[in-house]
Amino acid sequence: MAISPHELAKRAPLVSHHEVKETFADQMSTVFFDGSTLRIDFAATRLEEPTGTAAAARAEPKRERHIVCRLVLTSGCAVDLMNQMKQMADELAKAGVLTATPPSRGS
Repeated sequence: MAISPHELAKRAPLVSHHEVKETFADQMSTVFFDGSTLRIDFAATRLEEPTGTAAAARAEPKRERHIVCRLVLTSGCAVDLMNQMKQMADELAKAGVLTATPPSRGS
């Protein structure tokens, strides 16, 4: 059986680049598949700095969601991501960290 180009690429040595910055996100905003690529927008919630009087400081701060990263993956890479996330979810479930919730049924 022939090895796929995707599998061959995964066997190449991985070179770490320390100049690649880490990006923090607290939610996925948009996930879109166009038939050949998967696009995932990651967002972070940011709160407005409190200013002014004590009454204003007690008020609910203004919140905004900002897209902090847009990740676009080939379909092969997207499948690889899903498979690895499934493996991780299975391991977390075995460790008791993650519990499966059955899908809710409509009334």
